Amino acid sequence: MMTRTTIRKSFLLLLHCACTSIASAQAPGKLRLMVDPGAGFEFVLDHRFRMQQREVELAPGPHHFSFWAPTRRVTDTTITVQSGVMKDFYIRLPYSPEYIAYNKQLSQWQAKRNLQRRLPILATAGAGVWTLVRYAKLKDAKEVLDGDRERYRLTAVPSDITKLKEVTIPQHKEEFRSERGKFYMAAGISLACAGVSYYLYRRTGKQEKPQFNDPEKVRFDGLVWLPGTDGGQWATQLSMTIGK
Repeated sequence: MMTRTTIRKSFLLLLHCACTSIASAQAPGKLRLMVDPGAGFEFVLDHRFRMQQREVELAPGPHHFSFWAPTRRVTDTTITVQSGVMKDFYIRLPYSPEYIAYNKQLSQWQAKRNLQRRLPILATAGAGVWTLVRYAKLKDAKEVLDGDRERYRLTAVPSDITKLKEVTIPQHKEEFRSERGKFYMAAGISLACAGVSYYLYRRTGKQEKPQFNDPEKVRFDGLVWLPGTDGGQWATQLSMTIGK
C-alpha cells in the first residue's frame, strides 16, 4: 500500500517529466543559411525583420524568408524550423533580369569603346612602321647619292666624270627625291593617325559608362516598415516566389 509521501513523490516526478517534455517540445530550433552569393546577402524574416546573418534561432514551425543580394533577384521561400534541431538551408539567388540586361549593355559599350580606341592605335602603329621603312630607304638613297658625288670629286677619268655627271648622279638624285617624297607622305600620315588616336582616346574617355540601378533592392527595401512623416507606411511587395 502506497503511503502519502510516496504518492506525493510520484506526482511531483510525473509533473516534472511533463514540464520537461513540454519545454522540450517548445525549444527553439536553429537555421544555418548557406546562401550563394556568400557575401552581401540580406533577408527579411516573416515580413517584419530585416537581418544579415548566417545563423538564426527561431520558434518551431514555418517561417517566411525573402532573400536578396546585390545584382540578384529577391527570392521568397518558407522554411520549417524543427524544435531543438540545427538545420542547414541552401539557396542560390538567381541574377535579376535587369542585371543580365545591364551586363549585355555594358559589354556592348566596352566593345564599342575598345574598337574606337584600338583601330586608330593599330593604324598609327602601321603608319609608324611604314614611316621607318621609308626613312631607311631615304637614308640608303642619300648614301648612294653622296657616294656618287664623292667619286665625281675624286675621279680623274673623263669618261667616268661624264657618266657620273650626265647619268648616274641625275638618276640617283631623282631616286633620292622620290624617296624623300614618300617619307614625307608616310610621316604625315603617321602624324595624322596619331592625332586621330589621341582625339578618339580623349573622346571615348569622356563617354559615360552605363550605370546599374538595382530595382530588386528597391523591392527588397519595400518589404519592411518604412518610417515617414505621417507615421510610416508599408511598401508594396514585388518579388518572385520559388519552392524550397
